Amino acid sequence: MRGDTKMEKTKDISVLNSFKKIFSTRDFGKEAAERYIKRVRGRNSGASHVMYKEKLIDNLASELGVTKKEGEKVVEDVFEIITERIAKGDTVRIAKFGSFGTRRRATRTAINPNTGEKFQIKEINVPVFKADKELKEKVK
Repeated sequence: MRGDTKMEKTKDISVLNSFKKIFSTRDFGKEAAERYIKRVRGRNSGASHVMYKEKLIDNLASELGVTKKEGEKVVEDVFEIITERIAKGDTVRIAKFGSFGTRRRATRTAINPNTGEKFQIKEINVPVFKADKELKEKVK
């Protein structure tokens, strides 16, 4: 992953080694540990596939040549605008990226696994994201 620091890579390796130790001390064996780690990592190299908000802010700040504070302000403002608009029921479409919106989840019946009692879960709006064609093509 571009921009990973040496400390982050070391931390990733340390976490994976901890997984290996945990799995090898139990009845899982080394092969199972390796399969699990491979599944957690994904099929590519050992790089993490998650970009957290802090990393996004760092990347944005360096790309735009601004301070981290200014990058954080931009990211927070974008998230706030998207959140406010979809909370009102609007759809936010970002060309060549995707659309943020809400979907109504209908009322449904669930069962308490401890008591077997049936109960109703009220209908709610849930946030959704739909990738645009251009993003889907790049991800392929």
